[in-house]
Amino acid sequence: MENLNRRLMNSLRLTYNLLRRRRIQGVLLDGSEDQGAITWQPRTKGAADMEKKQLLKMKEERSALLQEMILEAASQEGKPVSQRQLANQLSMSPQAMTDEVSRLERKGYLTRSRSKDSLREPCVSLTKQGEERAAELRQIKNRQNAEFFKPLTEEEKETLLTLLDKLNLAEEMGLKENGL
Repeated sequence: MENLNRRLMNSLRLTYNLLRRRRIQGVLLDGSEDQGAITWQPRTKGAADMEKKQLLKMKEERSALLQEMILEAASQEGKPVSQRQLANQLSMSPQAMTDEVSRLERKGYLTRSRSKDSLREPCVSLTKQGEERAAELRQIKNRQNAEFFKPLTEEEKETLLTLLDKLNLAEEMGLKENGL
């Protein structure tokens, strides 16, 4: 059951990323850069300060989530992995990956080294502390996944997974046809 919940969450994450890519693609192809954009026009100084605090909090939460995803992905490899490979796997820009890896390195979860194949390509490895944190995050994620899918029967989970896989495959094929 835990495996099915994990597969469902991975499929949901893939669906989200594909839909996000499609939205970005639509904005780029339509040329309407402000489509769906959030404008920031505070009415008062107090409102401006509140919005800045909210934006900062959202940025910190996003960074924490990205760091968790990086730790999880690096722990699955079990060996040093290139930053570029992690960035591709997590659909992150190389700059965002570098920023988050630096934060994780300062926290003592990762170490960086140069690839044996290419001296220019940085690789990351989990430290002992990083492995422990990745294991904690995996346990938390498994509990959350089980709770999230609790209302569904095993048959309903299988059906949902089949439908998400079908949507993801169709979306990936559409993106490939459009050269994205």
